[in-house]
Amino acid sequence: MLLPLLKIHAEASQIATSVLSSRNRAEPERAFTGEARGAYSWLDCILTEERDWCMAEGCPACVVLHVLYSEPTIRVVAVACLLSDLLPDAEMSESRDRLPKFNFWLGALQAAVRRDPLWGDAFWPEIEYRAYRLEMGIKQLMLQCSELRGARKPDEFLSKSSLVLNTQANHFVYHCQMRMTPVQPSNFARIQLKMLWEEQEPLSKLIMACWTSLCWNKRKTLNVPDNRPPADTRERSVTS
Repeated sequence: MLLPLLKIHAEASQIATSVLSSRNRAEPERAFTGEARGAYSWLDCILTEERDWCMAEGCPACVVLHVLYSEPTIRVVAVACLLSDLLPDAEMSESRDRLPKFNFWLGALQAAVRRDPLWGDAFWPEIEYRAYRLEMGIKQLMLQCSELRGARKPDEFLSKSSLVLNTQANHFVYHCQMRMTPVQPSNFARIQLKMLWEEQEPLSKLIMACWTSLCWNKRKTLNVPDNRPPADTRERSVTS
């Protein structure tokens, strides 16, 4: 059900990195404006934080139960149901003729949210309103992606014409000039990497201390002579 949204996000990210300058490629949402920018940012967050769930990896029952885990997961499923009629006709979908329609799940999702003891009956109108707003933002995102794709077609023609066949005596050499899109880590990714390093540092110190203690105890067991200088047993006083 969420695969079309994943494809929309991937296509939008690719288009954004191709039209932005190298300085702004770390923030691909800058390629879009208005509701489309907000929709892309929201999709980028939910598809990054809940990627395993969006790919339906793991226990099928757990995947279904996770829908009611948080408001964003409920909203993204609702949006997928609302866009099911539009996505099969979208140009961004290569397999548009084979995508099923999931709009019938919207009623089941609404009944599940209303019966859930955590969310309750009063929550559904709010989530439905947010889902409709996000649906309009994604439609704007698809429209802007189509416009940006059409604007870069002349550049694609030039890149295709850069395939040159050079023939030399006794051998043939093919030269293909390819445009590489540099991908820079976002600010959020840098923060996550810094937090990971900070978490690993005390763990590394703990492992090193345990290993040193283990080696020292083993050395005592084997009666290995200690060549270190004797430790200073004096205590520092207030007057020293």
